[in-house]
Amino acid sequence: MVKAYNRRRRLTRCVPSVMDEQRVTLRPVQSGDEGFIFRLFAGSRPGQGWLTGLSEEEKEGFLRQQFQCECESLLGNYPDAEFSIILLEGEPVGRFFLLRGKHEYRILAITLLPEHRGKGIGSGLLENVLQEASELGRPVQISVAWYDNPIRSLYERLGFRILADNGIFCEMQWTPANLADACHENCTVKSFA
Repeated sequence: MVKAYNRRRRLTRCVPSVMDEQRVTLRPVQSGDEGFIFRLFAGSRPGQGWLTGLSEEEKEGFLRQQFQCECESLLGNYPDAEFSIILLEGEPVGRFFLLRGKHEYRILAITLLPEHRGKGIGSGLLENVLQEASELGRPVQISVAWYDNPIRSLYERLGFRILADNGIFCEMQWTPANLADACHENCTVKSFA
């Protein structure tokens, strides 16, 4: 399953600024990364208390099914995306999946181990993507779960706006300054609930 992540030859660019000080780099996902990526996936899900009556083994099986669905969806819907592991001083600390599309960028996933959150790694990656997209005049989109308030707040601080809401996820977009006036004048929030 993870072998398919290596469809892109181009590495996601290393990130400057704060990232240099922390020696943060990106490398393509490799077949041996599946266990680490699953750990990130499972750790980013809200409490599983609603899974009552299931053993720990059954809960893990359920999460593995969700993980498999996410992998298949990402690979099927975004075959040209870059699937990277975030490294801090050479050690894996997260995942960063990005599609650099012809008309827009789409952040597919950005997840850090809990002990590496809040240290500027994720926001540094995001700021660099926004800078690159701005230079190319492309908006950046991401889908964010409503239950993930701290992450949604980070995106809002970076200038993302909610474009659509399906009750579980909201579609957010950051628009470069040179496009922002035209986009925001015609922007309305879509609700699918």
